[in-house]
Amino acid sequence: MSPRIFTVLLLLILNKLQAQVITAAFTPSSFGKMVTFTDESQGPFTTRMWDFGNGTTSNEQNPVVTYDFYGTYVVCLEVSDGETTDAVCQTLILAPQPPVFSKDFLDATIPAGQSTTLTFTIDNSRVDTMTGNLSFVDNLPAGLVVANDGNISISCTGGTFTAIPGSSTISYTGGLVPAFSICQLSLEVSPNAPGTYVNTTGDLTSDAGNSGSASATLVATQPIPTMGEWALLITMLMIGILGVTVLTNRHLNRKLSS
Repeated sequence: MSPRIFTVLLLLILNKLQAQVITAAFTPSSFGKMVTFTDESQGPFTTRMWDFGNGTTSNEQNPVVTYDFYGTYVVCLEVSDGETTDAVCQTLILAPQPPVFSKDFLDATIPAGQSTTLTFTIDNSRVDTMTGNLSFVDNLPAGLVVANDGNISISCTGGTFTAIPGSSTISYTGGLVPAFSICQLSLEVSPNAPGTYVNTTGDLTSDAGNSGSASATLVATQPIPTMGEWALLITMLMIGILGVTVLTNRHLNRKLSS
């Protein structure tokens, strides 16, 4: 065999071997217990087989699997062209997402001394299981306190909501929010003086983990005078006007008599 023929055959064999290289790869994307697997394998493979680690398999390209339970699963994908086979496995951890935590003031701006409703919202609407052991503490900024009338309202299940009138600490412990649900806790708060009150809670924790903190801002303007204060102001104004009138009349009388 001539060197040229041997070189050509060697190149053909190498090209064929390179063309037959296959690589198994995939990416999982989860939403609760539902997971979408995207096949990213490379090469001229003709078959694929998934093992989802829960006793089920599939040969679909991009299967969607709903697991019965949260937990840890080893998921494997095997691809083959009949001669060459490649496989890859990944550890899949499924856990419920912690609820979304937020807060807001019903009125973003109020006069100092007045009250507005502060509401905490715990959003579990995207989770297919209840979330328990809800807990958070909110230390109000200086000058902002729980109003005397309180008006506490709770739609979360169970737990202890503590908000003592006149205090600056609010807490909730031991509650739960059902699956696919939103619950709220609300109360009245009042600023003692004009100013901007930036209120950030501590983290909301639960069986599902840490939801982080929630923040809202309240602006307190100059207080509105009470009826008594208005009456006093009008009285003083009238006295002032009367005094000016008397002095003016005396001055005129003196000029006329001179």
